[in-house]
Amino acid sequence: VEGQKMSKSLGNVVNPEGIPIAFASITASSLLNTNPVSPSFLPTFKTTFTDSLGFYSFFLLKGEYQIEIRPPSQLEIPNQIQQLSLSSSSQQKIPSFTLLPPTYLLSAVYDHKKSPMKGVVIELYTVSSDNSSPTRFGDCVTNENGLGVIPIAKMIPTHP
Repeated sequence: VEGQKMSKSLGNVVNPEGIPIAFASITASSLLNTNPVSPSFLPTFKTTFTDSLGFYSFFLLKGEYQIEIRPPSQLEIPNQIQQLSLSSSSQQKIPSFTLLPPTYLLSAVYDHKKSPMKGVVIELYTVSSDNSSPTRFGDCVTNENGLGVIPIAKMIPTHP
C-alpha cells in the first residue's frame, strides 16, 4: 500500500486590530480516518505554537481537521475552534484566523425540586451543515446558584 504524502500547512493568528498573537497553542485533530492501511486508526492530534509574529505550521495528511486555537490565558480570549479541509499533498496556506472577544451564554441548571445544582458541566455544541461532525463551542461548570457562563468564541477566517 502506497503511503500518503504530508502537506506543510501554514497559517497565522491575529487579534481584531491585526496584531499577531504570539505563543498561542494550535491543535489539529483529524475528523476522518486518514490512514490508508488501518481502518481502525485513531484520529490524529498534532499541536504546535504560533511564533512571535503569530505564524504556525503543520505537516498533515490531506483530509478534514478541527483546528483549536488556545490563546495565552493573559489575553482573556477563549479557545476557538474552526474546521479545515486540506485537499493537496503539497505546501498549502491555510486561512489566517482573527480571534475576537467572546459573547456569553448564561445557563442555569436545577433539579426536579427546582433547587440549583452546583458542579454540573455544561458543554455547547453545534453540528455542521451536513450533520457529520459536532463542533464544541465552549463549556462551563455551574456555581452554587446553578448558574454557568459559557464564553462563545467568535472567529473570522481571513483568506490571504
